[in-house]
Amino acid sequence: MTFSLRNFRPERTSSRAAAVLAAALLAVFAGLAVIAHRYGSGTGIDHRTLAWMVIHRRSWLTSAAVDVTDIGSPSAISVATVIATLAIWRSTHSMRTAATVAVAVVSAFCLAAVTKWAVGEHRPPSSAQLVAETGWSFPSGHVTGTTALVGMLAVVIAHHHSGWRRLATLLTAVIAVMLVASSRLYLGDHWMVDVLAAIVLSTSVVTIAAAALNPTGTRTRSPYPIA
Repeated sequence: MTFSLRNFRPERTSSRAAAVLAAALLAVFAGLAVIAHRYGSGTGIDHRTLAWMVIHRRSWLTSAAVDVTDIGSPSAISVATVIATLAIWRSTHSMRTAATVAVAVVSAFCLAAVTKWAVGEHRPPSSAQLVAETGWSFPSGHVTGTTALVGMLAVVIAHHHSGWRRLATLLTAVIAVMLVASSRLYLGDHWMVDVLAAIVLSTSVVTIAAAALNPTGTRTRSPYPIA
């Protein structure tokens, strides 16, 4: 079998890779959803994780966790998404890029909301919650929104930069997600499976959105400053 460069389409290869990755992530998410639904109120690992968090609570950690969880709340992320969308539109002059960021975050939130209703997993007991929360637990809305927003911002910045800036952007995004996820566990508002599923779900959404923004997977230089 021969290979012709004329038949090679990098955008198809990149899009297929993104589709495969997104499908794999969604499969993992579905598996976690089944587990959450089956147990109904946390697995053994979830309960052990919660117990460890409760034992290691400190006043200064509690204060920090409350601040972090407030920053990563769905309402705060929604406001931040609007600001980020406008900033991206102004800096790149690309409505498509700005709209993709907004759509990705909204899509992640919507998928999480539907899943909460479908799975119907109970939250940790109120006695373990430092900040009272009601409603279904799986997946974490805080972590879903945070992962989607910082993930999309990382994609946009990385698309226009390379080297240390791209690495710094990725590390910042990972740290932000880990902080919010840890705060939800520490405050006793979610099980471990909830935050893991939220990360997986939003990462799949970001993967699809990134492929839509950059089908060839190549880096481009924008005439307008991104960061």
